[in-house]
Amino acid sequence: MTPAQQTALRAELVNDPKQRGYGAHLPGDPARVVELLTAQTETMLGPLRSTTAKAWAARGPYSRIVDASNDAAHPCRASCLVIRESFACGDMIHVEEADLQDMLGAWISHGVATEAEVDALYALAMQPASRGDVIGVPAPSARDIIDALKA
Repeated sequence: MTPAQQTALRAELVNDPKQRGYGAHLPGDPARVVELLTAQTETMLGPLRSTTAKAWAARGPYSRIVDASNDAAHPCRASCLVIRESFACGDMIHVEEADLQDMLGAWISHGVATEAEVDALYALAMQPASRGDVIGVPAPSARDIIDALKA
């Protein structure tokens, strides 16, 4: 476990922001805390298959993506070209990545996509997740729980 993950885990256990009840099981039952952390009770953004993203684009922004990618002066040309290549290659579209979210924000600002269209894309990218996934510690062990509390 990285130091950043240990810090995130400790903060989760100490603060219990979702009121999962970790404290009732600590320190005596770290295995139960692992169960609470790994249960699929939340959602988070994840990657989309290219086919899903293409279907989203076909419902609105695809022609604007093509137009922007063909306009050498368009400020979003490069990102539109990359997405078109990703569509063509069947790459996963990593909507969960901050850089892609920034790109989508620029698309809104420059008329490539509307805010409603981007929100619809985000809705498609929502996936079941555990609390551990959300905090960046997807598979903690009982030992990780104990170590995080000592840190």
